[in-house]
Amino acid sequence: MAPSLKKYILCALILSLAVAARAETWQGTCAAVLDGDSLVVMHEGGKKQIRLYGIDTPEFDQPFGKQARACTRDLVLQKKVTVEPIEIDKYGRTVAKVHTAEGCLNELLLERGCAWVYRRYCKANDLKAWTALEQSARLQGLGLWSQSDPVPPWKYRSTGRMPDHKQVKKSGEVTGYYRGNTGSRVFHAPGCTAYACKNCTAGFNSLGAALRAGYKPCKKCIDTR
Repeated sequence: MAPSLKKYILCALILSLAVAARAETWQGTCAAVLDGDSLVVMHEGGKKQIRLYGIDTPEFDQPFGKQARACTRDLVLQKKVTVEPIEIDKYGRTVAKVHTAEGCLNELLLERGCAWVYRRYCKANDLKAWTALEQSARLQGLGLWSQSDPVPPWKYRSTGRMPDHKQVKKSGEVTGYYRGNTGSRVFHAPGCTAYACKNCTAGFNSLGAALRAGYKPCKKCIDTR
């Protein structure tokens, strides 16, 4: 095969891959924000669970966890978004960049001090720029960086927290912020009348952990709108 023909075929292949990648991008409306880096987007009549690519926000029961979720809600809830898929994770979620009228949600959360760069899962072509966004927020003391020594969520998950969906009891008590009913597969927040039910023996420290385990939020006590 002539070198010029090889070059032509290679260019055509690269172009076709680029077109295919663009074709994968889709639009929808954010129907729910589960935590700072997880949301649900309505698309073609169905719900798609999205995990934001390349960043990690505080767990719900960590300092600034609720604020991180509120920040994401303010930016995308009930708004049109464009989803740029990167991959599908082991839980079946679409790992993606999410674009809003204000910009890339992943980047906006870093700029506002609501997230860390998840260096283990952030690709090289984004890592440098996103690390600079994180560092800028840190220097300004924005969001979670207003704390003296914030703990990255991946470290928090690995030190002393229970696994994402084990049924655990210690001295008769279930550990975890949320409690899941192992019969109905519904989980409840503290203060719910069903929180201490006899089958509520599965503990979860975050909304994401409960959802990944296949549990559904109680409509009476957990707002995922």
